[in-house]
Amino acid sequence: MKQALCKRLVDADPGWPVWAELIRLVSSLEFESVSLEGLGQYVASGTRLSFGVPGEMPAFIPPYVVALFGMSSDDPEMAGGFADAFDGAVAERGSLFSPAGNDSEMGCPVFDPPSETYPFQSNSSGAVFFLNRALEIVIPNPETFQFDRLDSLDDFAKSCIQSAVDNKDWFEAYSNRCRDLLD
Repeated sequence: MKQALCKRLVDADPGWPVWAELIRLVSSLEFESVSLEGLGQYVASGTRLSFGVPGEMPAFIPPYVVALFGMSSDDPEMAGGFADAFDGAVAERGSLFSPAGNDSEMGCPVFDPPSETYPFQSNSSGAVFFLNRALEIVIPNPETFQFDRLDSLDDFAKSCIQSAVDNKDWFEAYSNRCRDLLD
């Protein structure tokens, strides 16, 4: 397991220093295959670090996204793994604040997402962060009925990797930035 995961990471290495830290961490842990009903296949090291087993990705997705797919500093059953909400399907009206498609029932505004915007990653509360074709992470703004840019995909990935290396929830790095954007 570990050898295949290390190869997956080495083959997609974008040359970031934090990527080397991740490879060192993965090399120091033992991994096993885990199958979770309704969630899919994972490679997990207890509750310290896990990765999903990626499916097919569209051609515009950088190789590092595939390598990091499902990465979490937590148990694989916890929400929020890297690119965990990405399946290549575009974002849909009514599913911008709740992936269940019940934005209006939850009291959230219903509006059309920009074209070529995709659900990308969720946090443990179920909030979804989106990816656009410009490779930016964006979030829906309930006050302006538009999407606000949160970060580039590269910087978002680096932040998620650093959180995993530091054994922290990736969302900690974005919680204040999201509040600032929406205030």
